[in-house]
Amino acid sequence: DLCIYDIASERQQPIFQARNVRDHVLDLPMPIYVVGASIVSSHVSCVATAYHEIRFYDRRANDRPVQEFTVAREIDRRPTCLVQWNCNKFLIGEASGDVHLYDTRRGFTSRAKLRGGVGSVRQMTKHPTGHQLLGVTGLDRKARIFHVPTGKMLMSLYLKQRATSVLLDRNLPMADDISSFSGITNTKQPAKTAAIGDEIWDDMDPVVDDFEEKVTVLSSNGAKKEPAVAKRLRE
Repeated sequence: DLCIYDIASERQQPIFQARNVRDHVLDLPMPIYVVGASIVSSHVSCVATAYHEIRFYDRRANDRPVQEFTVAREIDRRPTCLVQWNCNKFLIGEASGDVHLYDTRRGFTSRAKLRGGVGSVRQMTKHPTGHQLLGVTGLDRKARIFHVPTGKMLMSLYLKQRATSVLLDRNLPMADDISSFSGITNTKQPAKTAAIGDEIWDDMDPVVDDFEEKVTVLSSNGAKKEPAVAKRLRE
């Protein structure tokens, strides 16, 4: 299970060692299969298991989880890795290749899904300078770069082998010459691109049909009488 070590200390013993959750209702111990961990703060840590469980530990409380959530409804296959995106959002990769974005402010609910992968996700990494970029790689022999606020996949590279880790260069957005890539990574929300031919439709004058409704007027003796509007139009 989760163990936290202090590398500044001379002791080689963990300063915190998590204890398994309570036994099942049938008095069976719950299996332990940790697939990802993240440090939320100096005292709080988050752990994802292969059994669709997300656990939060607080070293100041006890060695058992202080909060526990289940993500089995949104994630079909088993989770494979966990990354903290910001102070209240987490990214979870699964065995089917998708990446899910969860928000802790609403009970750890799913907010978005980054699609495009077909193999098990092995590692996710954020951009080191704070750009809204996420690098993902897995067993489908591809490395992908996503823009998380929009969910758009910016790049996909074929690696010719099954990758297990990915890193992003600090100068990645500034060194790229592709306008469609640099424009979206250096801004928080990309501008909407106009479709081809939009300016033609914007400059076109509206067409208004002038018509008069046909009215039948009957005289006192039952004969049809031509209305005055029709006479003026005919003249």
